[in-house]
Amino acid sequence: MNETVGVVAICIGVVMFLLARPRKGEDVRPFVDNAFVFAVYPAAILLFLALGAMLILAGA
Repeated sequence: MNETVGVVAICIGVVMFLLARPRKGEDVRPFVDNAFVFAVYPAAILLFLALGAMLILAGA
């Protein structure tokens, strides 16, 4: 069960990372233009990636 939740958390982190990447001609994505989101969004990505890795390693 932990491995499944870990893989899902890593997938969520990767999707969040891919959604936040700027397109050609943009400095940042429009939804990351807010200062609060700009500060919290990278932390949320790292949280999902770290949580997923921890759950996978804990289940092994």
